[in-house]
Amino acid sequence: MAQTGKEGAIAALENRMAAFGRMADDAEAERRRWKERCEGARLGGRTYCIAHRDTATYLEEEVRSALAAEQEAARRQGIYPGTFRALKQKYELDRF
Repeated sequence: MAQTGKEGAIAALENRMAAFGRMADDAEAERRRWKERCEGARLGGRTYCIAHRDTATYLEEEVRSALAAEQEAARRQGIYPGTFRALKQKYELDRF
């Protein structure tokens, strides 16, 4: 059975949200590594500490930016805000 335009748009959105969820997991892992190894330590000379922090921050910003763009695109495609919120929750993106 063929999907309608809206069903296809929701399926595509869900695929992208899953990818954002993986990116958020990567950001969380980097943030956790930073906390375990570096939090409270002086960062001078510890390039791996700076790299963990910067990578986590970069990934978090990428997720926030992508979600904002996706929310606007979903609105334009007629995807209900509740559907978008449900997908954010499903992929644990509510914190963004």
